[in-house]
Amino acid sequence: MSWREGIEAGLPPPPLDGESGDLRRDIIDELADHLDCAMQRERKHTDDDVAAQRAVIERFGNPGRIAYRLWFDAMKETIMSQRISLVTNIVVAMACIAIALVAFNSLKQNTALTDALLAKLESIGAGTEAKASAPVWADATIPILVDDKPAVDYLVTLLGEAFNPGKDEFLRHRTDADGRVAFGPIRPGRYSLRVEDPSGLQLTTDTILYPGHNELDPVSLPAPKPQPATVSFAVNLPEQIKNRIAFVRLKFAKHLPEHGAHNNQWHWPSLDVLLRPDGTVAQIQSVPVGGGRLPPQPTGNEEHIDLEALEQRRTVELDGALTYRLADIVLYVPIQDVADRFVKITLPLVRPRRARQFSPQYIKPIYFGGLPPLRATSTKENVWQVQIPDWLVETVEKHFEDSAITRG
Repeated sequence: MSWREGIEAGLPPPPLDGESGDLRRDIIDELADHLDCAMQRERKHTDDDVAAQRAVIERFGNPGRIAYRLWFDAMKETIMSQRISLVTNIVVAMACIAIALVAFNSLKQNTALTDALLAKLESIGAGTEAKASAPVWADATIPILVDDKPAVDYLVTLLGEAFNPGKDEFLRHRTDADGRVAFGPIRPGRYSLRVEDPSGLQLTTDTILYPGHNELDPVSLPAPKPQPATVSFAVNLPEQIKNRIAFVRLKFAKHLPEHGAHNNQWHWPSLDVLLRPDGTVAQIQSVPVGGGRLPPQPTGNEEHIDLEALEQRRTVELDGALTYRLADIVLYVPIQDVADRFVKITLPLVRPRRARQFSPQYIKPIYFGGLPPLRATSTKENVWQVQIPDWLVETVEKHFEDSAITRG
């Protein structure tokens, strides 16, 4: 008897994309030959063809299912590739729809802003005749408060772009004895207002200046509430590199998340601490906001350090009212025959398991806001530990080998 009809019935409807033209014929021929041979063996034991066929099927299974399994094994890679392509196309289509929705929403907001500006211009220009060449200017008065009291001699910066095309505006003034600052004349537009107190705290908020005089709402800053706390550092350098390292630099980012509200953004200058391998503090300083970030990958370059100006102390005084986030760890390796120059190696940060202990498990380079905050407490001993994991030692060792600079 012929097995071909049962085998062919088990195969999916032809043809599929990417399927070889000989695939189905090869499967049918090979499987039919195999079953015919089995049928011949069974006929040696019985003269009944039906019984022989049943014995072959019981031994090998349904021919259609076997054919489908052989076909699927041959086409599995092509089928999976087609499914992946289909899913990718769906994801791309959804992304395009999302981008279109965002663009539509932005256009809608810009239209509302333009309508508001036109309404303001019409109300100002009602009943007056203005020359076509005469510019329309704006000025603004802004009260600056600290705990509802006038903030005297605070630095205030107004920057942004006018509604009409042109160069960006940048104005900077200090508050007067009443805690007020005035800007103008200036072109109407959307601006950012930046207020900086004497300690370096910065508040940034957005505002719109319309033609004419703008009496803006007061900008309130928190009064400084220093809580002095003593902090010491413990640096764990593996023995393989301990004798090569002269300094460890830690860069912390201060932040005040409890003051973030509405469209306001708060910024602190970062804290830069230079330590010796034994944990003594060689230098501590504040880095202004916007001073830049160090590169995330290990890299070598020369940096000058004034050795005579360095201090040596076990502890430093920090403001316990603030929280700190570790932003960078940098190792300094002395250059042979050059007493005040060092090779700087910036390490990728690791995610901490506890507030003052850094885990050896590498996740990815993390910057401001990526680590749980550290807070110094005035009522207890604050020891901030910096763990250099073993896996990172190999990176530093390889950096030594690859660098052409001779080190001490």
